[in-house]
Amino acid sequence: MKKLWFLLLIATSTLQSGYSQIAYDSCIIRLSREQLLTELGRYTEYWQNDSLATNGFRRFFGWEFIRCSITQLEGTSWDTIAVYLGRPHFIIKDKKKSEETIFRYVLHTYRDYHDYKEIGNLIMQIIVVNGVIKWIGIAENEG
Repeated sequence: MKKLWFLLLIATSTLQSGYSQIAYDSCIIRLSREQLLTELGRYTEYWQNDSLATNGFRRFFGWEFIRCSITQLEGTSWDTIAVYLGRPHFIIKDKKKSEETIFRYVLHTYRDYHDYKEIGNLIMQIIVVNGVIKWIGIAENEG
């Protein structure tokens, strides 16, 4: 009987440790373009209220929703989502490629969003060419 309890205890502890190891980069929710735009519209006020990237909404929404459905927004008109995202923290125009603009949003910062290159800060970068989203990326600064 003691052996049975011992085996049950080992099996239970093995299952719990295996269950708790979910990759940080894994995506649980993937949305279509329409679903993502609907969610952006629904939570625009919260997104814009976190303009200093300190209350955690941009970090959560950007990491869990936008990052996991990022390819759905490629090819979308910039004006379609700019309304929801509000003013970016940084706008970079490439002098060599006049049609290309990079919009950079700070999704999370430990200090001031101006110091976006600090380790641990979460950045979303959107490349727009001729008014259409070409690429979106979200990354955490590693130093």
